[in-house]
Amino acid sequence: GCNLKLTGFVDSDWAGNPRDRKSTTGYAFELGGGLISWESKKQPTVALSSTEAEYMGLTEGSKEAIHLQRLLSEIMKSDGQPIVIYNDNQSALKLSMNHMFHNRTKHIDIKHHFVRECIENAQVILEYMPTNKMPADMLTKSLCQVKHYACMEGLGMYKYP
Repeated sequence: GCNLKLTGFVDSDWAGNPRDRKSTTGYAFELGGGLISWESKKQPTVALSSTEAEYMGLTEGSKEAIHLQRLLSEIMKSDGQPIVIYNDNQSALKLSMNHMFHNRTKHIDIKHHFVRECIENAQVILEYMPTNKMPADMLTKSLCQVKHYACMEGLGMYKYP
């Protein structure tokens, strides 16, 4: 079989929409260094913190990762390896890996805890990536030209001359 690795990048802004204060989640997935899937979408509910916005984004990214992994294993007849998903919010990463419920998180809708199940089932592995290196940043907000091109380069869409 082919040795292509599926990698994801998930980012969310917090309360970025000035009208309803909802956040935007963006994710992008690469296969063998080439961009194969991406989305930018307003979250359906208001997040009370940046951690919550990123946590909800990680669930959306995990759902796409599972879909892509199933598609690839069908096409390439390969066993599904865990997909590494990068995120730039350490609190959201800790929340995703902690199965304890706390007063600060008990209001989060159950559907957003799907990411925990994906981790438990070894379908995804979450890893930290600093904000200044996060290519999915371009899917959540307006950026200056230099940062925009850096994100494009991080996703293999552009090569800086």
